Amino acid sequence: MQENEKYSNLLFNAREEETKKLINSLKEENEKLQLENEHLKKELEREQILHKNLYNEWKELKSGPTVKKSESIRIKRFVRKKSSSYGLFTIIILLSVVIVYWAFSNGAGRNTFSSPAGLADTTAIDTISKNKAQPLDQKSSIAKIVNKK
Repeated sequence: MQENEKYSNLLFNAREEETKKLINSLKEENEKLQLENEHLKKELEREQILHKNLYNEWKELKSGPTVKKSESIRIKRFVRKKSSSYGLFTIIILLSVVIVYWAFSNGAGRNTFSSPAGLADTTAIDTISKNKAQPLDQKSSIAKIVNKK
């Protein structure tokens, strides 16, 4: 029996040491987890404060007059963009109408860029006088040019 008691005492002592080691390791792990938990709580509180501040700033910005100003600025930009594009289209259409009118008016026999009759006649007189080397008076040369036509 003594042997059984000795053997049971040894087993009991071995189990007791193992449980003490296990308890110590669990206590250490528990302390580490508690420290990590405290750190995470502090971080969560900081995040909540930042979130609350951000929400308050967003609320102020949303309710403030700056939103109304930015909306009016958006409307003005939209109108400016549209009016400038409509103005550009209007100028292009008017310019094309003028060019088409000018092209068809020249094709109908009208020469809008003809020089006045007096200037054409004097150049004709100058060339005739240089070729013949005779002085001509303007009235007779104009009469000759008009008769040729």
